[in-house]
Amino acid sequence: MARDDIQLIDRPELKSISRQVTEWSVTAIMWLLWSYLFLPLLNLIPWVLGIHFFYTEVVEKLSPEAYYMIFLRLLLLIFIVLFIIIAWGYYNYLVFGQQELRRTAAVASREDLARCFRLSSRTVASLQNSKEIRWSGPVQARNSCEAGTTRENERTGDSS
Repeated sequence: MARDDIQLIDRPELKSISRQVTEWSVTAIMWLLWSYLFLPLLNLIPWVLGIHFFYTEVVEKLSPEAYYMIFLRLLLLIFIVLFIIIAWGYYNYLVFGQQELRRTAAVASREDLARCFRLSSRTVASLQNSKEIRWSGPVQARNSCEAGTTRENERTGDSS
């Protein structure tokens, strides 16, 4: 299709007031978003000027001994933070590392599945071995099976 075949029809008077307000609002929001994303580039100029100011006021005026003291303080701060992180990790290992907090789900046997879904064990076996299962109708499980209980849990009295 050639460009000459395209015909643009511009009839703004046919737009409703709500559509115009919506279009202007979306346009304003997008411009605000664009300017917000553009702000870091605008902040680049003061940042470069700040580096020059920092260099002239701090780097040129400090003595080598002052640099050495700043370096030692920063190194001490790094080691303090590192010690706190390592101590916190060791504490968590002592408190939680020796325990197994996860519970494994009980394995459901074919009989459990058959009982829960009101099927025969043979039907459950054929469903487990089939490549594709098509189920027509709702799944109706008994209340005990919906809660995730098995025969072993029912025997022990454990419902979790």
